[in-house]
Amino acid sequence: MTTFFFRRSVEKAFQLDEQPSGLTLNLQRPLKADPPHITSAVDDIMYIVNKVLQQSLATSQIAVVTSVVPTLSRVLGSDFIGMTQRKMRDECYPRATHQGAPPQEHIVISFLVLINNLDVAVDYIRRIIGNITETKKTVTNADGQPEQTDQLHSLFPAPADAALVSQTLTSLSTTFEAKVTDLLTDGTQVIFNNLIKPRLRPILSDAFRDIEYQPSSDSAPLTTYSSDYDYDSENDQHASHPTAHDHSDPPQELVRPRFHRSWTDLLAPFSRLLTPTSFDRLLTTTLSYLARLLEKRLWAYQGRVNPLGATRLERDISGIASAAVDIPAPGSGSGSSGSAGVVGRYRHREVFARCLQIVLVMGMDEEEWEDVVRGGESAEVLDKLSAEERRRVRGIVGRR
Repeated sequence: MTTFFFRRSVEKAFQLDEQPSGLTLNLQRPLKADPPHITSAVDDIMYIVNKVLQQSLATSQIAVVTSVVPTLSRVLGSDFIGMTQRKMRDECYPRATHQGAPPQEHIVISFLVLINNLDVAVDYIRRIIGNITETKKTVTNADGQPEQTDQLHSLFPAPADAALVSQTLTSLSTTFEAKVTDLLTDGTQVIFNNLIKPRLRPILSDAFRDIEYQPSSDSAPLTTYSSDYDYDSENDQHASHPTAHDHSDPPQELVRPRFHRSWTDLLAPFSRLLTPTSFDRLLTTTLSYLARLLEKRLWAYQGRVNPLGATRLERDISGIASAAVDIPAPGSGSGSSGSAGVVGRYRHREVFARCLQIVLVMGMDEEEWEDVVRGGESAEVLDKLSAEERRRVRGIVGRR
């Protein structure tokens, strides 16, 4: 009976499912809905889950709980997760409409919302189970004195019974989370492969466009042509608000501003639509690939870097590593740096450790390098590079 009721409720929730309105990937248009951006089915289904669990626990019968909870777990896996997976695969898979054309915006948004559904559902289940197993309340004991107890022990006074119920409920949460995590991982990979990965190489190529790392002096230009275009595009937004800086010479640092502009345009739409946990999962995947691309570029600089250029290259690589985690946090708006989100994501800089150590070795003076060769203190900060890789890196820079 419980199986029929819950399966029918899940089916009805999907039939009456309502999509969030006013969502867009265009950063110039405000969102008309508050996060998290999920469909109505998640709230409806989780309300039923909580209701069924509370009614089962209220019977204070072990047999009822150990029968109903596994049933809920099976139906959540087969119907809720199964239906979501079918929708992601058949209705809103973000594939290109034709060669070279990006997927339609409404398809991408629907896919992102389904990912949010899964992530929020996991959080719901955690809170539902946590409220049952962890929430304390005050009751009067046999001596008429108030004491603290949790819901399980008040319904199942026998310690063994309470422990069994707690274990059964925890199993529901962990099993559901494990199944959802697998689907979330697959969904994140789809977003990365279809929407992000194809644009990463062009972003890096544009960031380093015409950049030279063999300058004859510290005042030599970084590019092979005038950088007025880059400077003007950076300052167009300040045209109506002139400052003292507006009349200064164009800045020499070009790599980080170029990268940050393109990087934000790429990832900010996902940041403001996905839940923080889902976006962090996507960012982790993206940064891992970006770091590999960046390292390949560094190895390709063999014979094209001199000591002065190595210093500038180190600054540019560090700038990219910092800019890569500087994505506007959800709700901060497209013009904000989202400082709260950035602080939490700063740990992602670790993925660039090899790149940062490569440019560090490139820029070392002879005394520092000799200390590395001897295995001194300088070598301790190069833990991501083998001795052979350090020697290869040192050979990239042409020294007279």
